[in-house]
Amino acid sequence: MRSLFVILLTLWPLVSQAKESLNAEGQPLSSADWLSWILSMVVVLIAIGICAWLAKKTRFNAFGNGQMKVIANLTLGTRERVIVVQVGQTQYLLGVTNQHIELIDKLAEPLHGDSQTPSFAKQLNRILKGNGR
Repeated sequence: MRSLFVILLTLWPLVSQAKESLNAEGQPLSSADWLSWILSMVVVLIAIGICAWLAKKTRFNAFGNGQMKVIANLTLGTRERVIVVQVGQTQYLLGVTNQHIELIDKLAEPLHGDSQTPSFAKQLNRILKGNGR
């Protein structure tokens, strides 16, 4: 919201200067035309923000071509987590933060079960039901 306010403040001189311009009939543009234009720009910027937020929150596992999988994921804090990653037949326990990824241990006994990353349909159903995490 703050960045939107900054953008509007930087564009305001352009809007006020362009307000004096003429429309297709040679008449000055009305305030309603400019209000419509500004509201349209705000809607577009909000839509871009929502799309960026959704892309960040929905981390679909589309990488690795099936050679690497996240087997288990445990959130420890707001930005810290412990994950089990399988590469080939070997599983590794990793500690992940914003700035660092550290190998904690190579698992001697691999984890099994239905703990693999769910498919797109399962993740979408969880998000729609409100259990996105």
